[in-house]
Amino acid sequence: RGLVSKVAIPLWLLPLSVLVAEGLVAAVMLGAFLVLLGLNGALGVSALWVVLLVAAVLVLVLGLGLLLSVVAVFLPDVREATGVLLQAGFWLTPIVYVVDILPIWAQFWMQFNPFFWVVSGFQQALAYGEVPALATWLVPLGVGSGLLVMALWLLVRSEAALRDRL
Repeated sequence: RGLVSKVAIPLWLLPLSVLVAEGLVAAVMLGAFLVLLGLNGALGVSALWVVLLVAAVLVLVLGLGLLLSVVAVFLPDVREATGVLLQAGFWLTPIVYVVDILPIWAQFWMQFNPFFWVVSGFQQALAYGEVPALATWLVPLGVGSGLLVMALWLLVRSEAALRDRL
């Protein structure tokens, strides 16, 4: 049926190849961004933390993406739900607004969104020129690592069924 069932390669190499390719693109873009910050005189020590924050985002997105991709093979509605949830997640994460404008009860719930932490880190480093808090990269890194372990476990456990369906 598909190429995946005919080629004897470990399935975890497929998302790894995407991570390497997109990681290279992100590294080039990050390098260009840091050069532009330096040319404008806005490159402070706090801006260098962006590299660590990008690494935390890569782990978080890899874990979430791999988990959703494995689940989507067995539950096709996950693909459609992912688009809707990404749109909702964008507006539930303070990217285009400051978290301080939210009511206290909403600010409390914001801490359970791992993307909130990394966006806060980017805001602290780039907008305010501060060294980001430790949680801004540890929380996404921890959540992403947990998701990645869960996704790899699920991938290994269901490899035969995945090969049959792909």
